[in-house]
Amino acid sequence: MQPNPALEHYLEAMEGAGIDAVAVDTNALRISRDGLDYVLVVAEDESTFFQLMLPHAWPLDTHTMRSGVLEAANRVMNRLKAVKLLLQNDAIHVSVEQFVETPELGASMVPGMIELINSATAELHSELGPGAAPRLH
Repeated sequence: MQPNPALEHYLEAMEGAGIDAVAVDTNALRISRDGLDYVLVVAEDESTFFQLMLPHAWPLDTHTMRSGVLEAANRVMNRLKAVKLLLQNDAIHVSVEQFVETPELGASMVPGMIELINSATAELHSELGPGAAPRLH
């Protein structure tokens, strides 16, 4: 898979920093760190914006009270203003988004943003208890 030119800068920077990253789409990288897979999205037509996401941070089953999960996600977002928690396709996904002047600047922010996502995921787990979540941070 050939990444778009802006995403190529992120891929090169991740590889240079020893972070496992692979292009999975022309606009997306999968970044593997500490046993978790994150997705970095940079659209070719909007290279100053990127999104980093931990998909399926909290899976939901048919017995899950969605209202309780949404309330917990809202409390986490209120505490950690820079993080978004999204309920979609029977899971909570955790993401951060950023505008940057250059892809190199964005790439330098990725490790810190991973830590922010991990903190938000840990906060969500703290709110919801052990439950069905496969990832504990």
